[in-house]
Order: sequence, then structure tokens, then C-alpha cells
Amino acid sequence: MTATPTIEFARVPTGAPHRGGGLRLMPVADGLWRVLEPHGRVIGHLRASGDGAQRRFHALRYHARDGRFREVGAFWSRAEALECLRLSR
Repeated sequence: MTATPTIEFARVPTGAPHRGGGLRLMPVADGLWRVLEPHGRVIGHLRASGDGAQRRFHALRYHARDGRFREVGAFWSRAEALECLRLSR
């Protein structure tokens, strides 16, 4: 059985581009990133939880009516969570 590589988000530099759609990640807190479009508009947040095989990536959108963030999906990969945010604009 081979080990799944771990993604080290602490090493994601400020403004690091995400392949596909030109999205950028801006660190907000430990395990939390703001997701921006190429021109700087915020489209949501990405939150990492768990460790190892239980690592999940949560796509979050802000809902002004409720005044809070809502999870729009939990995914096994960062790319899937970012694609969810990109497509749900």
C-alpha cells in the first residue's frame, strides 16, 4: 500500500495561483485561505480539516442574509473544493 502525499498548505505563498481559472489563495489563518478571482474579487474560503487519510477540504461561501459562511461542499482534494467555488459563482 502506498502512502498518499500530504499537501503542506503552510507552504502556499501569499497570492499563490491555483491552476485552472487563475484562482489565488490568500492565507487568513492556520488551515484557512481566502479564494480570489484573478482580478481580486473574493469568491469564498477554503478550510482544511483532518489529517492524513482523513484530510478534507471545505468550500465556504459568505451569505450576507445570514451574516455567516456556509459550507457548499467537503472534498478529498483542494482542487475539487476550489472548482466547486469557481463554478458556484
